[in-house]
This record gives sequence, structure tokens and C-alpha cells, in this order.
Amino acid sequence: MDSAMPQPPTSVESTPLLLSTDEIQQDPQQISASSLGETSLLLRIGPGLLLGTFVAAFDLSYLATNYSGRIASDLHQLQNAVWIVLAGSIAGSCFQPLYAYCANNYGRRLTILAGSTITVVGLLLCSMSTRLWELSLSRVLVGMGSSGLGLLTTIIVNDVVPLSHLALWRSTITTTMTAGLMSGGPLGSKILALTNWHIPFILEGSLLLLAIGFLYATLRLPPAPIPKSKPDVDPRSFGKNDINYDIVGGVFMILALAMPLLALNMAGGIVPWSHPAVIVLLSLTPVLIAALFYIEGYLAKSPIFPTRFFTSVPVLLVNLCTIALIFSWNQIMFNLSFYAQIRDIYGNAFQNWVLTCVFVGQPIGSFSTGLFIQKTKAVKAVLAASILLSCLLYTGLAAGWIKPERPAFAPILVLFGFGIGASESSSTVALFGTVEKSDQAALYALFDLVVAFSGDIGITISSTMTRSLTLSYLREALEDSSEASEIIKGAIESLDNIRKLPSKTQILVIDSFVHAIQNTFVVSAVVMALSFVGTRFLQVSIDSEAIEEEQDGLAEPN
Repeated sequence: MDSAMPQPPTSVESTPLLLSTDEIQQDPQQISASSLGETSLLLRIGPGLLLGTFVAAFDLSYLATNYSGRIASDLHQLQNAVWIVLAGSIAGSCFQPLYAYCANNYGRRLTILAGSTITVVGLLLCSMSTRLWELSLSRVLVGMGSSGLGLLTTIIVNDVVPLSHLALWRSTITTTMTAGLMSGGPLGSKILALTNWHIPFILEGSLLLLAIGFLYATLRLPPAPIPKSKPDVDPRSFGKNDINYDIVGGVFMILALAMPLLALNMAGGIVPWSHPAVIVLLSLTPVLIAALFYIEGYLAKSPIFPTRFFTSVPVLLVNLCTIALIFSWNQIMFNLSFYAQIRDIYGNAFQNWVLTCVFVGQPIGSFSTGLFIQKTKAVKAVLAASILLSCLLYTGLAAGWIKPERPAFAPILVLFGFGIGASESSSTVALFGTVEKSDQAALYALFDLVVAFSGDIGITISSTMTRSLTLSYLREALEDSSEASEIIKGAIESLDNIRKLPSKTQILVIDSFVHAIQNTFVVSAVVMALSFVGTRFLQVSIDSEAIEEEQDGLAEPN
């Protein structure tokens, strides 16, 4: 009887979560199992996964809409509002790659339950915060936990679908995220207006607790994969058998990412650029990066990311385009809502829908791109066209032609989302087309790290630039006023203080904020123009033979 029962294969680090369609062709007996696997992804474990993704997106939208003009203004810390966003964003950037590592070594189920639990704790602490530093520290926990939810969901989808269908399947996740992004701004703002800004965090935590319950009850995955040791490295040659270099690499990665972001955000605002803390943090960054690459390339038994990715020209080129794309997009997204609020200081109902209009366009762009790529395989053309569209839109925003506070510009705002949705989808497919299937999970984790880090750099530079230019323009506009210092101090603390100013002075203050933000939009437009030029040099193809050739080159040892 035992011989009649097939034994399950042993799980290893490269074992996919579910069967891929390529494996089905080799073993017809597994066809029904794979079909059930794809169906169960949405029907059995989908609700828990997608609810977690929805909550993370809702939280991002609620925060992006209200962190500056309402939450920080209420705390009288408008000048330091960026820390509310940046604290969680930096934490997410640092910890996101660790989720792929933990998922491969400790199992998807344990990893996503742990991440979701950390997020719930962070959200509940946000709901109890009464000071900016308390809220910022709470956002660190939210960033640590929520950064892996979308990543793990995407990894599962990638395990069961062929590359040419990935963009289309990824649109399911994108659509769920968009539902959260669309509702987070208006619904979260409505709840805030009826109660206070703490209540949405309580509701988010409650929904995520429900998602954890779904996952705990339904998520039944294969045993945790056994990490592969590196055959080309003899640990005895280092005489350090008692050191876990996998953990050391994770620590170095966190420090290498956090230090430059902290230095850039401190400089020019909290402390001058010449301050020793800024100099030390920036000087240590390249040293930490070099140490990280050495640990990951030669010492770690289960590297967070294979260093051979950095020797592949196609991988590097796609990542460079993505850095420019996300850098510019985050500068736009985290300024757009406040830009609309400062242009119409007394507010209107449409302000809460500005980012919602943008987020409406994202799944449309992602889904349309998925269909087009599946039919034509023209990844490079789609990526270039979407970047050009974004470049033109950012230029219009920087020139003041696009007025996001007016409902008449809602269709234009949808185009912003369409452009970023198409760019993200096509760049993901382009990147996956450069490596073999077994490397795609690790590469996607690295890709998400690049996306998160470049986004953080965009927010940091945007914040520093906006803050410096605003102060400069305010001093220039109010130089004849005897109360200039008091007016400036009040203006950078709260929007309520600006509303109380005399009409003439109020106009000068508002214009200073508007012109400062428009200058950051100029930077976004220029970077997107450079990214568009860079797409001409991409070596992108999802043709199977072309992929195999790239895989052969990438698979060579370092």
C-alpha cells in the first residue's frame, strides 16, 4: 500500500510554493493539483492575504493624505511632518528583503503571520500617540511589519504562473491595493473629520486582526525550506564557524540603508550640512555597503540577495530606470495632497479625493499593460511610453498648469496613476525576464528593496528641498515685515496659523509654499526625462530563448 502512495518531494530553498505551469508540462499527473493550486490562491488563502494587502494600502493612502496638513498640523509640527512618513518607510525599506529570506528559511506562513502581528501592534500604538516622536516610533513598527505583506503575496503568485502572465495576475494584487489606496484618502479623512486622526488607526488594526485570523485558519503551506549552503565557500577558512553571517548581513543592510536616509533628512533642517553627525553618517555609508557585499558574497550561507545580480548588465539597467521612476513618483505622491491643500487653504471636499483619483488609474495602467505585454511582448516600448507620459504630467504640475485642488482636473490625476501603474508592471516583467525562475523570488525582494529605497530617497530629498526653499522664499517675501520671524515660525507649525494671517500676508506665505513644492516637481520631471532616455539602452525581452541566454550569463559564478 505504501508503494502505491506517491511521496511528496523534499522542500529546498528553490522549491516553489505551488506547481508552475512549466512543471505541469513535464508531469501530466500534476495538472489537476496545479489547477487547484491556482484556484486556492484566491479562494482558500486569498481572503487573508488580500485583506492584509488592502489594510496596508489603506493605511498608506490615509497617511499620505493627512500626515502633513492635518496630523502634523494638529501636533504643531508641520515642519517635521515628513518623519511621520519617513520613519515607517525607512523601516520598511530595511526589513522588506528579510521577508524573502525568512520565507525561504522559516516558511511563508510563519513569516506573514509575524509581519501582520507586528503591523497590528504598530497601528494600535499609532492610535495612542499624542506627540510626533511617539507617532514616528509607532510608524517604525508599522513599516517593519507591513513591508512584507505585498511581497509575499507576489512571490506566491509568481510561483504558479508563467512569466508572460505575471503582469496580468499581478494586477489582482494591484487592484486590491488600489481599493485600499482609493478608500484610504476620502474614507479615512471622513472618519478623521467626524472623530480624530487616531480612530482610523484603530479600525485598520481591527481589520488586520481579522486578516490574521483568516491566515491562521486557512494558510497551510509546505514545510519550511531547508537553506542551501554555499559549496564554493569553506567556513573553516575564515575560522568563524560560530558566527551567523546571515544575521550579521541583515544588520549591515539595515544600517547601510538607514544611515544615508537619516543624514539627508537631518541636514539643512534639524542640523546644518556641516554638522559632524551628518558627515559621519554619510562617510560610513559606503563602508557599510562594501561590508554588506562582502558578507553576502563570501560569508553568508543563505544570502539575503545573490550578489551576482549586480554583475548582470540587464538587471542593473532595469533597476536604474526603476530608481528614477520611483524616486520621481514618491516626490509627487507625498507632496500632491499637501500641494492641493496649500493652494486652497480653506479646503474643499475634493482635496480628500486627489490621491484617490491618482490611485484609480494605477490598476487600469497595470491591467492594460499586462494584456498588451501578453499579446505583443513589447515590454521596452510600454515602459518607455509610460515614463514619457509621466514626464509630461510632472512637467505640467511643475509649471502650475495642472491644478490638483480643482475637480475639473480629476481625469488628469487619473493619468498620473495610469502612468505609474503601467511603469511598475512593465518594469517588473522586464526585470524577471533577465533571470531564471528559481532566482525570481530573491530578485523580486531585491527589486522591492530598490523600489522602497529609491522612494525613501525621493521623499527625503523632496522634504529637505521643500523645507529649505520654503524658508528661503518666506524670508524673501516677508523681509519688510517686523513680525517676519513670528509669521514664519507659525506658518511652518500649522496651517491654522496661516489661515489666521491677514489676506495680503497670507497670499505671500501661500505662494512661498507653492513655489517651493513646484521646484521639487521640476526635479521629478527632469529625472523622468533622463529615465526615458535610459530606456533606449535596456536589453529587455521575454522571448524564451533570449531569457535562457541571459540566464546562462547570470548563472556564472562570481
